[in-house]
Amino acid sequence: MPLSGWTRHSDTVDVSARGGIGDLYRHIRYSRATGTLSVEDSDPFAGEGEQHPARVLRRSRILGLEDRKRVEAILGQVQPDGAARARRCAPGGCLSLELDGGDRLEDDATVRPLLGELSRYFPELRSY
Repeated sequence: MPLSGWTRHSDTVDVSARGGIGDLYRHIRYSRATGTLSVEDSDPFAGEGEQHPARVLRRSRILGLEDRKRVEAILGQVQPDGAARARRCAPGGCLSLELDGGDRLEDDATVRPLLGELSRYFPELRSY
């Protein structure tokens, strides 16, 4: 399957969101080698009202060929320009995309749609 976009040379793609409080985060990892999509989601607002410690979900899915193609198409749309690559998170929260534990993108406009699309593979997660 041909790869395109900014992520094409990476084996592992991590997409993360971190809120202003320490136990509000979502981390989604896609492994090209295994076709696995996994999530760790800590959400203190998942129930009624705010809860501490937060509800933490850890899930993994081995994707079939069609889902792998969809994920690759989503990742292939990531084409950040120089300004997007230069942006850094402000205090109070961060959305990021990291490739193989190295190159990092902290551009909200690029990462937010990607996080939303990949989160759909885990319907038990709360949308935010």
